[in-house]
Amino acid sequence: MSQIFITNGQTDEALTHIRYRNILSNSHKKSLEDNSETFDFTTHADKPFSKFIDGMNRIIIPGEDNNFLEFIIYEVLEDRIKKELEIYSYASYAELITARSISPHTTDALSAEAHGNLALAGTEWEMGNVDFNGVRTITFDNYTNPYAYLKRIASVFDLELNFRIEHDNGNIIGRYVDLVEKVGQWRGRRVEFGK
Repeated sequence: MSQIFITNGQTDEALTHIRYRNILSNSHKKSLEDNSETFDFTTHADKPFSKFIDGMNRIIIPGEDNNFLEFIIYEVLEDRIKKELEIYSYASYAELITARSISPHTTDALSAEAHGNLALAGTEWEMGNVDFNGVRTITFDNYTNPYAYLKRIASVFDLELNFRIEHDNGNIIGRYVDLVEKVGQWRGRRVEFGK
């Protein structure tokens, strides 16, 4: 990780950045079971960038495959003795769960991209790369939300969701949802426990 950008949670404008040497520890976790994604890190509390580490501001980190990921700071703990900050954040795409309510309905036969555009209408996100050209009809028996709709699209079309952002020197210029055959790539590494 080369650096973390901190952006204003309201305007998406870059506030500052933290160089890797000022990151004391970090942990990026992504769960396929419950679709949660978090990024927690520890840094100095007495540096010029420290005043911008505030709840609801956002952070941008480099992800795999040269993509960038965005997280929303929800908790900051300060250790005044060690002069350190512990920052806890969650993936910004989680806000799609509460972005709007979608009424029960049956869609026309649409492509994965067209379904994605319907799901993301009125949000900060837009469709990115889509690895499927066929069409499907989807029925929603209950109210749903954009995030659940995207998960349903991925399931129906047998694709995986990949959330990423694009930025220009820390200023967010786009948030994208890709529907791809497989997130990540095989790098030939294997972990064996007990040896």
